[in-house]
Amino acid sequence: MTLNNVPKEKVLAVFVLCLAVVAGGGGFLVKFQLDKLGRLRQQAAKEGQVLAEAQRLVAQIPDLERSIAGAEEKIVYYEAKLPGKDEVAALFKELDEKAQEARVQYMTISEASEEMGEHYTKFTRKIVLTGGYHEVGRFINKLEALDRLVRVDDISMESDPSQPFQHNVVLVVSTYVAKAEEVAN
Repeated sequence: MTLNNVPKEKVLAVFVLCLAVVAGGGGFLVKFQLDKLGRLRQQAAKEGQVLAEAQRLVAQIPDLERSIAGAEEKIVYYEAKLPGKDEVAALFKELDEKAQEARVQYMTISEASEEMGEHYTKFTRKIVLTGGYHEVGRFINKLEALDRLVRVDDISMESDPSQPFQHNVVLVVSTYVAKAEEVAN
């Protein structure tokens, strides 16, 4: 059969029908592709947000490294200030020397408590002494200037009625000792 014998209307109808099928299917494919493109754009936007957050975090790394280095320096500094357990007696001898320099007199030193922390032991002593107001102040300043961690936890001061310029003072003083395994590290 040749196309010459087929009426032109039928050929045109078949052609239009084929064109409609191709256009309809093509439209469906285009819609499918556009939907897929929309999903990809949404995914790209989410990934862009993740990337921006990651870049922000990466930009913070130098600041965090400096902060960590500073904290490590502080750890080394404070660990150096923690005496070993065998140095506690020397510390209290040093306190006695500071008391003599400040012209205050020890009456008694007694153990108040020992508290175990995770990395240290806190030794607390109750010190009873006598001295003038300014001498006691000098003594406390000398405690603050020690090369080790010493903390005045409590202080009470009363004047001595028999000697108006002398005061009876009770100090509660603590020092910290690194645990043996911490010092070894």
